[in-house]
Amino acid sequence: MSAEEYIEDFLIDKFHPHTIIIGYDHRFGRGRMGDYRLLEKRQKILAIGSKKYQSMYWMILP
Repeated sequence: MSAEEYIEDFLIDKFHPHTIIIGYDHRFGRGRMGDYRLLEKRQKILAIGSKKYQSMYWMILP
């Protein structure tokens, strides 16, 4: 499934999100060709919002 198909046929058609949150280095679709830039390009066409987060580090203290 191409990255575009993944967005439209899986994420949008199955979950109907109004916002998609994605990590800065997340890739999706065939060959891992989809990324945040693709979501940004498609968000106006698909009427969704998108948000990219930089890496997060969690520290668990006793």
